[in-house]
Amino acid sequence: MNKINLKEKIEILNMQKIAFAVVLFIYLIYLLNKNSILLLLSKQLLPGVW
Repeated sequence: MNKINLKEKIEILNMQKIAFAVVLFIYLIYLLNKNSILLLLSKQLLPGVW
């Protein structure tokens, strides 16, 4: 019983790690896109600065 529970716990931990990595990755892409959108807006609003 203990071995089975240990395997299940390890699988759950691995799944949590993968889910966490995916969420971080999506958040990173979101931040990068947000920054690039802000850059584009500032370039259009202040063309002389860039």
